Parts: sequence; C-alpha cells; structure tokens
Amino acid sequence: MHFFSRPDMFSRRRDPKRVRFANVATAHSDDSQFYFVPSMPSPTSSSAYSSSPGGPPRAHRLLAYSHHPGINYDVSLPISYMTTSYRGFSFSEPVVLPHAPFLLLHIPHHPWPISVHPSFNRQYVTAHDIFNAIYYSLRHSVTPSEMKAIPSRKDFERVRAAYEMRCRRFGDRHAYNAEKQKGVKRVDFLRGILGLWGWRLQLMERGSSIFHDEVYSIRSRRRCSSFSFLPF
Repeated sequence: MHFFSRPDMFSRRRDPKRVRFANVATAHSDDSQFYFVPSMPSPTSSSAYSSSPGGPPRAHRLLAYSHHPGINYDVSLPISYMTTSYRGFSFSEPVVLPHAPFLLLHIPHHPWPISVHPSFNRQYVTAHDIFNAIYYSLRHSVTPSEMKAIPSRKDFERVRAAYEMRCRRFGDRHAYNAEKQKGVKRVDFLRGILGLWGWRLQLMERGSSIFHDEVYSIRSRRRCSSFSFLPF
C-alpha cells in the first residue's frame, strides 16, 4: 500500500462524503454521509473490479493505487473520519474476485502483519473489514521488547517523533498527557506517513508467490489473496 504524509489534505477536498459504517437495518444517504449495511451487499458488478496482470484475482477499483485516490483516510483516526467519492454500498462488496475468505496485509518496515476476516457475511472480505482491521491493529500498544528490536537509532527517533506528533494532535494539555501515558502504538511505526494511495494485489499459494508489480514476498500455508503495502 502507498502512504502519503499530508494529513492536512483531507480538509481541502470540496464537499467530501464521509463514510459511516453502521449496523442498522436501513440504508440511506444525505448531502454529507452515506450509511450502509456491510451484511447486506449490493449486486456486484464486474466493472467495479480491475484486472490484475496475468488474470485473476481481480481487485475492487476502490482499492486501486492512484495519485488522486477516491478514498482519503488518515489511519491514525477512526474510520468515521474517512472521506470518499465512492458510494457507500461499495464498501460492502467483495474486495477481490474470486471472493477471498481471508486477507493478510503487510506493510514494509512494519513488523506486524494484519489478518482480515469477514465480519458480517462470513463468506468474503469487504473494504469495511479491511479498514476496520487496519485501524484496530494499529491501535495496539508496542511492548518494550518490540521497541528494543527497532534496527537503528535513526529508526527509533522517527518512531518517537511520530508518537509525539500523534499525541500533540489531541490539542489540549490534558488530552495530550492522557494519550502520551498510553505509550507508543503500532501506528507510530508508520513514522507519520498516515494516508493511503491504494495497494497492489499478490496471489499466494502453498508458499510460492506470483508477483504483480513490485511486491514483497511472504509465505502462506494455504491459498489466500494478500495485499502488500508499498510505502510512497
């Protein structure tokens, strides 16, 4: 996945649509928000999926890499802060075809892979599942041993600076101190690069890798579709 380090750009888009993931049994929209039900996906159109080199699987277009992404999301914030030009039901559609019952997300220089499982339909992973998994995984606190495992002093200082910057974004001193006492979190290992520009698909089968573009090799004991994060 490609990240960018300009969280301020989220406020510069005109008339953004903020996505809110809801568990209610209705779906409606107004001028500013879309409400939708991940457990009640709309009919999937094959035109919503981009073909990957060499054939299937195909990734949903809302996940495609772009310098002008249809999704603006700062991964240090809850997904309710996401702005997007996509209609709400797109987030309840399968992220890949054929349907993937499991996804494994990898971020270079980030030692924790993110497992994504279906949360509502129990049959395939949706974009809702992916963004939820990213957010909650990055909220985990980092242990002292994990901090000691940082390979260099320069990397350590970058993580520390990202931690300080994240805490300062809370504004008032009380909130700043309260957040700082919680310690470094996994999101700080992204070193302040918090936006998304999309990701590239990699098919894994029995430990072998079929590469599409330049992605990082990972191992898998069973067949699954995997997204590799690529830093910008």
